[in-house]
Formats: sequence, structure tokens, C-alpha cells
Amino acid sequence: MERTMSLSARQELALSLSPRYRQAKHPIKQKILDEFTAATHYHRKYALVLLSRDAHKNQDTKERRKPRTYNAEVKDALVAVWQASYRLCSKRFVPFLPEFLSVLERHGHLSLADEVRSQLLTISPATVDRLLCDGRHRTRRRSFGGTR
Repeated sequence: MERTMSLSARQELALSLSPRYRQAKHPIKQKILDEFTAATHYHRKYALVLLSRDAHKNQDTKERRKPRTYNAEVKDALVAVWQASYRLCSKRFVPFLPEFLSVLERHGHLSLADEVRSQLLTISPATVDRLLCDGRHRTRRRSFGGTR
């Protein structure tokens, strides 16, 4: 029975071998790759990718993440207006959103901050779909009938 390495051990081995692999010439690269695949039981092509990439380069890209544009207040207001519109699809919902907002605010069903209101007025149909995806799955209609 063969012993397998833990994931952390395989990652450490890849990190320790990758600088040497990237600087080596072709025949030495083959030997390093053979040793690495024998130790980790990775497929040769996947091992080549692991050893070729720069570890520090990947960590930097994870740290640079775009901040969220629409916060929880915007999402809650959007869900409330969407429910009041009888769950219109986003392409039909967005053009009428300014009218829905003014009517709901006029009748006292909704009170929004200026920033939330301006974000709702500039939202796109694709973003509405992304923000409403959990609500749609929770409130979707279920049929009790079968195919008969």
C-alpha cells in the first residue's frame, strides 16, 4: 500500500521545488518533474503547471479585490421594491424602478437614504439578477402536480 502525502506537504514541496524548476534547463527540469510526480502522484501536466507558476504572483492577485458597490441596504430595498412589483424580471423591472421608488416613498412604504436611492437608480438588469438570485430561489413557485 502506497503512502500519500497530505495536501499541505504537497504544497510545501511544490513551493520549495518551483524556484529551482523555473531556473533549470530542460534535462534537469525533466528529472525534477519526475521526482515531483513520483512523490505527489499528480498528473505530469498538472505538476508542470504547479512548478512553473510563481507563488508570490498568485497571492498578490487575491489581495486586490474590488470593493462591493451595492451593500446590504441596497439589496434589502431592491428586494422590497421587487416584491412590490410582483417579481418582475430584471429587464422589465429596471426601467420602472424610478417610478416604483417614488410611489412607494410617497405612500410611506419605503424610506431610503439619498445614497441608496442613487445606487438603485443606476443599477443594471444584470446586477439586479445577481442581487436577487437567492430571493428568487427561495420564493420560486412549486408545482404539486405531476406529469399526468
